[in-house]
Amino acid sequence: YSHHLKQGGAYKCSASNIRWEVTRETHIEYKTTLWEDHLTHQQRNSWIIAGLLWEITANSEDITAIHLPHFIDYQALNDLDPPLIQIANFKDGSVSLEPASKVHPTRVVFENPKFSLLGVIICLLPCIRPIPVKGLVMVYHSQEAADVTLHVYIIPDDPAMQEAIKLKEKGSRHIMKPPVVRSMYFGHDYLLKSPCKQVEIKPKQGVEFCYVRSGQTINFYEVYSKNVNENITLWLHAMNSETCLWEAEVRPGDLSSHGDQTEADSQYDLINREHRRNLIKHINVMQPICSNLLDYNIITDEEKEAILSHPTASEKKR
Repeated sequence: YSHHLKQGGAYKCSASNIRWEVTRETHIEYKTTLWEDHLTHQQRNSWIIAGLLWEITANSEDITAIHLPHFIDYQALNDLDPPLIQIANFKDGSVSLEPASKVHPTRVVFENPKFSLLGVIICLLPCIRPIPVKGLVMVYHSQEAADVTLHVYIIPDDPAMQEAIKLKEKGSRHIMKPPVVRSMYFGHDYLLKSPCKQVEIKPKQGVEFCYVRSGQTINFYEVYSKNVNENITLWLHAMNSETCLWEAEVRPGDLSSHGDQTEADSQYDLINREHRRNLIKHINVMQPICSNLLDYNIITDEEKEAILSHPTASEKKR
């Protein structure tokens, strides 16, 4: 990611959900990197990774605060001792733990940052109770398997893991269902069930909920049915609990041709790109419209900058 911010203010990247508070015009570049390349064995056992690890290049003097996204469950924040939520700051082969200035339901604020590698963690050593995190369910229909075969992934709400699954399931159809799961716990086992007699689910035992690092296998449930014309109901439970954490209904219409979806998506993207080009060419009152479009994630910060860099028709006439 690369952003050139033309004046002081508060900014949000719609792609990464990072927010910035800057005092003046500045340039920021950043990308994600792998936690496992920087963690020691002791750190892996004493920290909970609570967000992506960011490699950031910027002038610290221009930036008063950075807001880093996290996937700690909001219900846990009231019970969690704030000093346990920290920013791991890796630099020159060593790491320091910085206190979070503020903690919001979806992000952690780090004021007066010094940039290198930054990521949100929770220290486990003084903590007795497990920490709830936000869970996510992703359902894919395998196009190559027999009859109806679904792959169901239960993961923390982590963009890096989502991208890894999308890459792994390339060629499969992503079935959009309500993804959010109630509070889940790393190290606990969860069980996928179905009341439908014709449905087979493997493995039959629980799957451990964990943060999967790059290169490790991401476990999933395989759901199979011979009957392509009936709904498949799915429930997610914690082991030894009847409380339903997530429920979804996969209908025959959800299993339509992947090729049709790809073609429709391509047509949508083509239309969307054309509208964006027209937006850049024809809008006369730029700033307020761009701000609203950015708030609704219709355009990105880069596209906003591209639009504002072009003089409007009224400006050309002056």
